Amino acid sequence: MTNPVSDHVDTNKSQTRKPDLAKVKVELRLFLSAFSVWDFLDPRKPWVLVPRGSPLGVFDFVPPVFREGPWAVLPIVYIASTVYLASFSTVYHCAKYGFENLPQGHYDAFTAPWYLNLAGFLWTLYVFCDVFVSGFGAASVATFTVQSYFLLCLRYGLSALAPFVESRKLAVVNELLRYPVLNQATITFVVFNAILAPVCLVCLVDGEKRKNFIKYCTNFRLIQLHCFNIVFAVYSGVWGSPQRSLQWTDLHAAAILTLQYGLFYIFILDRLGIHLYLIISPRTNVSLISWFLITAATLGLHSFWDDIIKKYGGYWDSSLTVAE
Repeated sequence: MTNPVSDHVDTNKSQTRKPDLAKVKVELRLFLSAFSVWDFLDPRKPWVLVPRGSPLGVFDFVPPVFREGPWAVLPIVYIASTVYLASFSTVYHCAKYGFENLPQGHYDAFTAPWYLNLAGFLWTLYVFCDVFVSGFGAASVATFTVQSYFLLCLRYGLSALAPFVESRKLAVVNELLRYPVLNQATITFVVFNAILAPVCLVCLVDGEKRKNFIKYCTNFRLIQLHCFNIVFAVYSGVWGSPQRSLQWTDLHAAAILTLQYGLFYIFILDRLGIHLYLIISPRTNVSLISWFLITAATLGLHSFWDDIIKKYGGYWDSSLTVAE
C-alpha cells in the first residue's frame, strides 16, 4: 500500500504547500546511486546500510525499535518456515503435476469480454504510466500496491493478446496470474481502506494535517490504486476469463508472489531504511501477527474467490465461443 506522505505546512504563512516531487526524485536517485549490489552481499557491511535506519531522515517518525537493532527470534522462525514450506510445496506440486492440471482458455477476439479486457489493459496501463510520470516514478514499484497493480495490468494485456498468439506458455502465465491478482488486490483494498486509512485519520488530531491526508488519499492515482483496483481485479478474475475452479497451482502462484514482496521488503528495503510497512518489520514480535495474517488471508481468499468464480463466473460462456 502506498505510503502516505503528508503535505508540508508553512507555519509562517499558514498555507499548505505540496512536496516538490522533482526535488524528491533527485534526492532519491542520489541516495540510491550511493549503493551497489555488492553492498548487500558484503558481510563486512552493517545490516542497516543507512544511519539510524532512516535515509535522509524521512523515516525518523518510525519508532527505532522497528528500524534499528537485531531481528526477533519468533518472526525469523516463522518467516523461514513459511518460505521453506511454500517453496517445497510448490516444487513438489510442479514436479508431480506440472501445469497440465491448470485449465486454460480465453475469449475470442472482438467479442464483448475481449473488448472489456482490452479496455481494462489500456486503462490500467494509463494509470500505471501516470504513477511514473506524475508520481514518485520508478520508486513507486517498491510498494506492494504498485506491484499488485502491475500484475493486474499484465493480466489484462495477456488476456487481450491471447486470441492472437498460440502460445501455451503465455496461456499458462495468464492463468497463473488469475488468483494472485484477486488476492493482492483484495489485500491492498482491505488493508488500506479498512485499516491504514482509518487509523491514520484517528491519529491525525490536527485538523490541517487530517485535511491534507484526506486530500492525498482521494487524489486520482490513489483512488485508482486503492479503490478501483478491486473492481478491475474482479472483472479480470471472475468474468474476463472463462469460468474454472481455482487449483492448488493458483494458491502456489499467489503464495510465491506474495512471499517475493515480503522478502524484497525485509532484505532490500529494510536494509536501505525504507519502512513503508513497519508492521512487517521482523525486529519485533508484532510482525509475527502481520505475517500470519497475510498467510491466512492468502489461504482463505483462495476458497473465497473459488466460490465466487463458481457462482458468478462464466457470464459470457453461454452465448460466446471459448477458445481452448
